[in-house]
Amino acid sequence: MNRPIENQTAYPESIIFGKIDKNGIEEVTCVQKKIKEDIVERTTQIFKLLGDPTRFRMLYLLEEEWNVNAIALELNMEQSAVSHQLKKLKQAKLVKSRRVGKNMLYSQDDSHVFEILEMAVTHATHTTHPEK
Repeated sequence: MNRPIENQTAYPESIIFGKIDKNGIEEVTCVQKKIKEDIVERTTQIFKLLGDPTRFRMLYLLEEEWNVNAIALELNMEQSAVSHQLKKLKQAKLVKSRRVGKNMLYSQDDSHVFEILEMAVTHATHTTHPEK
C-alpha cells in the first residue's frame, strides 16, 4: 500500500509516496513535481542571461578575478560594454565584485555558477556528435 512519506527533495510542494515494508522503503514515487513560481522566474532569467554569447564568455572568464579593463582587452570589447554586461550579471547574482585600491575586481558569485557553465559546455560537447 502506498502512503505519503516525508518529502526531503528540492521540490517541497511535491507529494512523495512509498511502498513501505518491515525493512523500510522499497519504492518511492513522486506524484507531483512543482517548483515555486519565483524560482522558475529567477532560473529562466539566468538562462536568458547565459543565452548571450558575450555574457557566457565573460562569465566563463570570471572563474578568476578580473578588472573591467582586462576583461575588455581579453574579449575585444569596449570598457563601457563590459561594465553594462557586468551590471546585468551582478543583478542576477551570477557575478560579485570587490574593491582593491582603485580597482574593482569581478568574479563568479559562487561555485554553482561555474558548475552551471561546465555542465552546459559538457552537454554542448556531448550533443555535437551526429545523430544516429
